[in-house]
Amino acid sequence: MTFDEYQAAFNDLSACLNDAGITVSEPVISPVSNDRYEFTMDVGSLDMNVGAKLSDECAAEHWTSVSQGYMFTKTPVMDVGVRDATVPCLEEDGLKPTGEESNAFEFVSLPDADPDKVTECIMLAVEDVYPGLPSVTVAF
Repeated sequence: MTFDEYQAAFNDLSACLNDAGITVSEPVISPVSNDRYEFTMDVGSLDMNVGAKLSDECAAEHWTSVSQGYMFTKTPVMDVGVRDATVPCLEEDGLKPTGEESNAFEFVSLPDADPDKVTECIMLAVEDVYPGLPSVTVAF
């Protein structure tokens, strides 16, 4: 699976959502993984349930399988600034990062790591290093 295929699937998703009356933000490469898009959707005046249904339908048709396939072909590598900003938060929670961790999975694999706390630390780090990012996804 190539980035071009991933990009084309996002373009198809975006077009489907726009046709349904849902506005999609411009995608931004995630600093958590450096291999996936972060974006937001706004259902506008649509009923939230209707918007969710339309969004699910567009994603199922154009995005989900390609996005997942693309993710399985990549090894996520966290932005160095986000990684470095995550470490003190984890240390405050009693974890002992080695300095060799390069992604969220490696942080959550530390002994006694709580996935919720790791997620919180990463999200706080992203907010600190990249204020105003429209969305943040942390996956292990």
